[in-house]
Amino acid sequence: MTFSLLKGLSRFKEFELFVVVLNSGKLSQKIQSLGIPVFIIEEHKYSFFKLVLQIKKIVQHIAPDIVHSHRYKENLISFINWKFHPGCRLIATQHGMPEEFGKNKIKAQMVNHFNFLLLSFGFDKMVVVSGDMKKKLIRKYGFNKNDIDVIRNGVGEVIAKAEIKNKKFVIGSAGRLSPIKDYPLLIEIAKAMVKVNDQVIFKLAGDGPEKSRLCHMVQRYGLEKQFEFLGQLEDMEAFYNTLDVYLNTSLHEGIPMTILEAMARGIPVVAPDVGGIREIIQDGADGFMVKERDASNFAEKCLYLCREKKVYRKMSICAVKKIEEKFTMHHMADQYYQLYLNKITAIDL
Repeated sequence: MTFSLLKGLSRFKEFELFVVVLNSGKLSQKIQSLGIPVFIIEEHKYSFFKLVLQIKKIVQHIAPDIVHSHRYKENLISFINWKFHPGCRLIATQHGMPEEFGKNKIKAQMVNHFNFLLLSFGFDKMVVVSGDMKKKLIRKYGFNKNDIDVIRNGVGEVIAKAEIKNKKFVIGSAGRLSPIKDYPLLIEIAKAMVKVNDQVIFKLAGDGPEKSRLCHMVQRYGLEKQFEFLGQLEDMEAFYNTLDVYLNTSLHEGIPMTILEAMARGIPVVAPDVGGIREIIQDGADGFMVKERDASNFAEKCLYLCREKKVYRKMSICAVKKIEEKFTMHHMADQYYQLYLNKITAIDL
């Protein structure tokens, strides 16, 4: 999302863009390919306070009008360095609701509450990616509705395919292997589908704390030949090229990039009716949304797409059209451009 936004914003020549990245990697390389100056700081070399000073030292000559951050640590660094800088406005983007699972649940809750307190009182604007998120933040965390804007994610490329590509029907999903994604349900769906059609392959891309548990489930159900763990992938395009259906099983989502990327490639999506997903998919037209978290319901939709080639093709075409009309990189960048412009104008006034 960061790269797509910067690529979209690079069209506006009246803006001078600078990026600070914690840790070098593929993202910093891609941003540099756009010709945007990138300051790279290897965060493992510094304590938090030295990191704050290092960032301030590197970019103090820029005197930014807008500082846009994402994630808790980056939000805190932005607040410390620029909150009281004359004429500077702070903006932060929140891509999803907090994940509060496992042994560190209490710690996670404390960090999330502090982060939202910081955003509520220390930032000029908070951007969320779905209307559902905005409602939840107002209701649960007490945000003022006027302090939150909704700007939905957008993708950079639209590549239509509109046909089943494989002899065996391939269903894929991608994301961090964490409780919020509910990948055990994905395996239950695979089990239900294989009983009806053993010519189905499931591919799961990503890594995380749930991997061991998921591998044991696959072994217990005897799905080793139908279920592939791909690990963390650098080349997501190659992954999407192998898929016939994209399957999401999350307990909550903002506006997931994986769903947008799949739809942009003409891959029908089957997903639960949760969070911001209902702001992307029109059920039965450009994808399927499943209201009940039951494996047989998800399996039924996937099997239907496998059987009904005309429905598959129509849904594929509608999915691409939806992305082109509402979820492109340029749609997203245009809205951020207007937000930045409004904040800069407010400074001048």
